[in-house]
Amino acid sequence: MTQRQVSQQSEISSWKKIFTGRLGIYTLVLNLAIALFGIDIFVISTIMPTIVADIGGAQFYSWTVMLYMVGSIIGSSSAGPVKELFGRRSGYVFAGLLFAIGNLGAFFAPDMVILLIWRLVQGLGGGLMVSQSFGLVGDVFPSELRVRILSMISTTWGLATIIGPGFGGIFAEFTIWRAAFACVVPLGLVFVLLAWRFIPSSAGKGLTKQSISIFPIYRLAGLGGSILCVGFSSQFEETFIRAALIIVAIGVVVLAFRRDTISDNPIFPKKTLVINSEIGSAYWIILLTTMSFVFGTIYVTLYLQVIHNQAPLVAAYIHALMSLSWTASSLMVASISGRPIWWVIIGGVFLILVGIVLLAIWAVSGSVIAPILGLILVGFGMGLSNNHIIALAISAVPDGQSSLAGSAVQTIRNLGIGFGSASAGLFANIGGLADAGIKTNTAGKTVALIPEEIVYAIDLVHRVDIIIASTALIVTLIFYAQARKPEL
Repeated sequence: MTQRQVSQQSEISSWKKIFTGRLGIYTLVLNLAIALFGIDIFVISTIMPTIVADIGGAQFYSWTVMLYMVGSIIGSSSAGPVKELFGRRSGYVFAGLLFAIGNLGAFFAPDMVILLIWRLVQGLGGGLMVSQSFGLVGDVFPSELRVRILSMISTTWGLATIIGPGFGGIFAEFTIWRAAFACVVPLGLVFVLLAWRFIPSSAGKGLTKQSISIFPIYRLAGLGGSILCVGFSSQFEETFIRAALIIVAIGVVVLAFRRDTISDNPIFPKKTLVINSEIGSAYWIILLTTMSFVFGTIYVTLYLQVIHNQAPLVAAYIHALMSLSWTASSLMVASISGRPIWWVIIGGVFLILVGIVLLAIWAVSGSVIAPILGLILVGFGMGLSNNHIIALAISAVPDGQSSLAGSAVQTIRNLGIGFGSASAGLFANIGGLADAGIKTNTAGKTVALIPEEIVYAIDLVHRVDIIIASTALIVTLIFYAQARKPEL
């Protein structure tokens, strides 16, 4: 048998391991959690123009994503304490029920404020589901299979970003945006049943005075509050107030991380944001690339529908190109197992930057080709680098901390999405998005009374995103130079 044949057999065997037996069940539950979480994030991207046209609240456009991520941060950061209090199985069941209830509440929401509250509940449940799932990767999957299962998860995430906008496009097309939330409810209940049936139970400590103390209340409040400060800054026109709120946000998040380093129940592994550490490099790259991704894509469907007069479903399909390329690149690097490869990470981050530049050009030129290429490159870059960055974060910690590192990955990612959406909302409102007058015309199409305000707002958002993506690439190169990885 040739070396190539041995390698092929080994690869096939590795894939079989994660799809059969007990590991196969865990793979199913993990990927369902990721899929539900991703669908709930990305379905909103397509239906938001219809929602705003129906119940108003254009100034809170990005808040539907921001509050979802605030909830996700609280949920993902509470995953460890929830497991300690109630046990692994009960923790999963509780997360799934909370997620389903949040979607049911959003279905009945009469106005934007109530919708935002239920988006927060959705995020709580989703964060708990996903974070416990990433923790399970570190607990039950051997190190040689982690890149492979993470590639599978990344692929599922990419598929969810296709399904989410597609669902949203169909429902927005018929102006029944509430049904997008209703469809997720039974899927959440399926997750609950699977978790109850297959996730092994573990003894929890129960609700005692001592056990409740393990919840990182102040740190969670700090992380969520810092995002809210950035979000609230978008609601003021005074530069001084905006600057003050952003400074407060930075101070609060720094304090939260400092308190975490001395806590007996940390949310993050040691040296999470230490720039000269391997794990710090991984988390910084996750944070910056996620922020850039959100900045670049959060207003794409709005621009397509209102400025280019595209139907919601068409806008969803164009947006889905990013997800398709994300999935394709994730599958391409899925066969690269073992230690994370730095050239893959660097190449992925570079493609994200190029894609963002094309999206910025599109906002000015109005060309349809630029956003298509931009979305494809952003998605391809995220899929190319994502699983290797996560694997780097998990493998960089000492033995016994892999579960904590896995859970922290989702928290960092949620922080990136939360800060990204809040900051994008700030610059969009500075650009005049709230003044555009988004509504539905007699033909059922979403239109803007002052479309120039939308063009300027999104142009400003993309220009800022170029800075974020460039910073991500620079940081990646610096960390590579410090690490001096032989794989390059």
